Amino acid sequence: MTVNDAPNHRPVRIAGVEMGGTKCVCLLGSGPDAIEEVVRIPTTQPAQTLAAIEDVLTNWREDGPGFDAIGVAAFGPLDLDPQSASYGSITTTSKHGWRDTPVAPRLAAKFDVPVGFTTDTIGAALAEGRWGAAVGLRDYVYITVGTGVGAGIVVNGRPALGLSHPELGHLRIPRLTGDDWPGSCPYHGDCVEGLASGSAIEARLGYQGAEVDADHPVWDGVAHALAMMLHAVVLTVMPQRIIMGGSVMLGQRHLYARVTKNCGSVWLATSRRRQLPTDWIAASRRRALAIWPGRSAPSLSRSRRYAREGPERWRFLTLFLIGV
Repeated sequence: MTVNDAPNHRPVRIAGVEMGGTKCVCLLGSGPDAIEEVVRIPTTQPAQTLAAIEDVLTNWREDGPGFDAIGVAAFGPLDLDPQSASYGSITTTSKHGWRDTPVAPRLAAKFDVPVGFTTDTIGAALAEGRWGAAVGLRDYVYITVGTGVGAGIVVNGRPALGLSHPELGHLRIPRLTGDDWPGSCPYHGDCVEGLASGSAIEARLGYQGAEVDADHPVWDGVAHALAMMLHAVVLTVMPQRIIMGGSVMLGQRHLYARVTKNCGSVWLATSRRRQLPTDWIAASRRRALAIWPGRSAPSLSRSRRYAREGPERWRFLTLFLIGV
């Protein structure tokens, strides 16, 4: 499937950028089945990382086929308020050196195309709804468990955004009995992210979770923390499905069954159903790389306007999915 600006016109070509805690992925294409090039860049310090992203996009623009828009899905927290002076920036992140880093304004100043900007988890959530594990659903939650823990909450087909985007990974939870490790989050210590993220596992053990056997006791605490987070999701949002992805979940598939078992009793206790829906907690099928507003515009101010007016008047396209 490709994305077209109008019938009988060439496909709209998008430069998508997924900014993760350990790597950034730049992608050029016109849809999940029309990907032309993918470039991966380590996430280091802001100056080096953003310069490397700009080099990739400049090469596509000057020596390649070019692109019509840029979509950025980034780790957060982010400023997504179009009225804010710091709109398009990474704000109070725990990632060293990235606090208060403008991303969308920098790209908008360099490239004469519209720049769309959202969180990596909201981008992934919308993409799951269009092409992945949430097709046909109106109310669902996407959760990533990787370098950090984050969530994209979709209610009635739209992302839940109020004062800001959700920060479910920083939820404080009841601890597993007998586990008194203080956690690794620089803000909260033993929040979900401080207990169950890839960085937390590495901080606790001294090596990465990918190297840890499935029967290691560290997974008891990880599964418990994630189940407690899902308890809160179930009782507040009551989603039709919870989709979980990220390097920790996808690298340790046994966690899906453990988390489902641990939190399923809460759902059954608050529902008239006698059994859980099929795939109530599902693995992510796709990985979203971009959200962007689909009209030509020369500046960030125009992109701000698209964000205010929303999908009723402007097409928001979730693009660029790579199968996990």
